[in-house]
Formats: sequence, structure tokens, C-alpha cells
Amino acid sequence: MGQSLSDDVVDTALSNLQITDDPLLDSVYSFAEKADSLGYLGRNGYDLSGIFYYFDTNSIDGDDTT
Repeated sequence: MGQSLSDDVVDTALSNLQITDDPLLDSVYSFAEKADSLGYLGRNGYDLSGIFYYFDTNSIDGDDTT
């Protein structure tokens, strides 16, 4: 509405922010569906195939379980 948020509001909001490298898969798909329904993802929809990178964490730890 053209007004700035107070420092208290911004501080409170940012203190609740949690950055993770382990997203909830369902939430990512849910956000994409909502964004698409609002027209933010273009005319041709969206494709989330390949958005997540999967790897064997055992190979990182040096644990050979095979």
C-alpha cells in the first residue's frame, strides 16, 4: 500500500525465517500450483521435473554398504 514496514515487523518476520537445504517436497509443488493458478509461471504452465537433486549420502560419508 505504499508504506514501509516497521523495523519491529521486519525483525519479527526475519527471526522466524528458517533456511534449509532439505525442502518439504509437497510444499514446493503446492507453491508452484498456486503461482501457476495466479499466472506467475507463464502461459505454458510449469515443469518441476529435475528440480530436486538426489544423491546417495552414503557415498559422501565414505560408507560402502554395497
